[in-house]
Amino acid sequence: MVLLLFRPFHVTLRSWWEFWVVIGYGGVTMISVLINQLFFDRLMPRFAGQVQRIGDQLFSIVWMILFISVANFLYHNAINHFGDFSLRTLWMVVERTAVVAVVPFLSVYMLYLYQKVKTYEKIAGEFTSHPVQLAKNTSNLWLKGEGKSDVLQISPEQLLYLQSADNYVEVFWIENEQVKKYLLRGTLSMMEPQLEGQNLVRSHRSFIVNLSQVLTWEPSSNGLMLRLKHVEILIPVSRKYLPAIRKVLGA
Repeated sequence: MVLLLFRPFHVTLRSWWEFWVVIGYGGVTMISVLINQLFFDRLMPRFAGQVQRIGDQLFSIVWMILFISVANFLYHNAINHFGDFSLRTLWMVVERTAVVAVVPFLSVYMLYLYQKVKTYEKIAGEFTSHPVQLAKNTSNLWLKGEGKSDVLQISPEQLLYLQSADNYVEVFWIENEQVKKYLLRGTLSMMEPQLEGQNLVRSHRSFIVNLSQVLTWEPSSNGLMLRLKHVEILIPVSRKYLPAIRKVLGA
C-alpha cells in the first residue's frame, strides 16, 4: 500500500504493467525479509545462539536494509533490461527502500522484539526466584557412549553442560578450577536417561545443562539464555523445554 501511494521508484501507474511492477517491489521486499530471517545466523555466525545487545540489533537492522535494497536494486535493473548499475541508482534504491518500504516494517518488527524480550524477562524473573535445590543423589555418574570403552565417571556437582557435536556429545565439567572436556560417541537423547535424579535438564536440542551451575538467566529477543559459572558460553533455552525446567525448579 505504501508503495502504491508514494511510488518511491518513479513508477507512474499509467498501465497495469506499471501497477504490477510496483507490486513486484513489495514482493521482492517480502521475499528478502524471509530469506534474511532464514539464513541470517548462517551468514553471521557470531549472532547465532547469542544474546543480542542493542548494538547487535542495530547491526541486524542495517544489514536487513542493505539486503533488501540490493534485492530491489537487482529487480530495478531486471525490469530495465540490466542497463543501470550505477552507484547513484544503488544509493537511490537504498535510500527509498529504507524510508518507504523498510521503516514501517521495522517499526512493527522492533515492537515484536520488545514484546518477546518482556516475555522472557518475566520467565527469567520467575526462574531466578526459585533457586535450585541440591540433588538427593550425589554419587558419581557413569556416562556411557556407544563404544564399550566409551565411559566417563564424573561427580554431578562438577558437571557443567553437555553439547551435541554431530555424532558425539561433548561433556564439560569443572575440576580444580579448570574446565575439562570429554568426547563421548552418541547423542543427547542417549545421555538423558543416565542423568535422571540430578539437576541436569535438556534446555535445547543441542544442550543439557546443570541448573546448579546457572549464574544468571538472561532474556533476549532470541529467547532465554543461561550464563553458567566458569565458562563464557551462553546456553540457549528453547520454549519446548521450559516445562521441564519449571518442573526441576518447582516454579
